[in-house]
Amino acid sequence: MIPFDHIMTQFLPDSSLILILAWYIKSIMAKDSPIRTASELQATQKLEHLVDEMSTVLYRTATVFPFHPIPIEIVIEKTKVNVKVPIFFYSYDIQSVIIKEISRIEVTTNLWFGTLKIISNIPNFQHLVISYLWKDDALKIQKIIQGLMMGLQEGIDLSEVPAKDLRKNAERLGNTPATA
Repeated sequence: MIPFDHIMTQFLPDSSLILILAWYIKSIMAKDSPIRTASELQATQKLEHLVDEMSTVLYRTATVFPFHPIPIEIVIEKTKVNVKVPIFFYSYDIQSVIIKEISRIEVTTNLWFGTLKIISNIPNFQHLVISYLWKDDALKIQKIIQGLMMGLQEGIDLSEVPAKDLRKNAERLGNTPATA
C-alpha cells in the first residue's frame, strides 16, 4: 500500500499541499464545524448540565378551579419562579422572577385559601399576586422560596444540590416559627 503523504507529494506541488492543509485546519477551527476542541466540548457539556439542573421543577401547583376557570400555574425551579397566567384559551402570559431578585414573599390565608404576593427588588416591576391557592400550597410555596433565598444569601451553589434534597431542605430552612 502506498502511503498518503507519498501520493500527495507526487501529484501535488508543495504550495497546493500547504493550501490544502491550511483549508483543513481552518475547517476544524471554524465555529460551524462539527469538530470541536476539548475546551469547547467541555464548555458545551457544562452548559448542558447547567440547563438540565436548573430547569428541574422543585414544586408545581395551580389555583383552585371554580375561582379561576383556567387555573394560574406556579412552577418553582432552582433559580426562578414561573407564573403562567391564562389570557384566553391556549394563550398565556408567563412571568418569570429570578430567586435572587425577590426581596420578599407574602402569604395571606383564610380558612381554606391563600393569596401569594411576590415582591421583587427590580424597579418598575409589578408585584405578582396570585389568589385562590389552597392554603397549604401557598404556605409551602412561601417556605420553599424563602429557603432558596436564604441559601443563595449564604452563597450556596444550588446547581450542585440534587432537586429532591433541595426541595426538602429549602422547605425546612424557610419554615420559620412565624410560618409554622
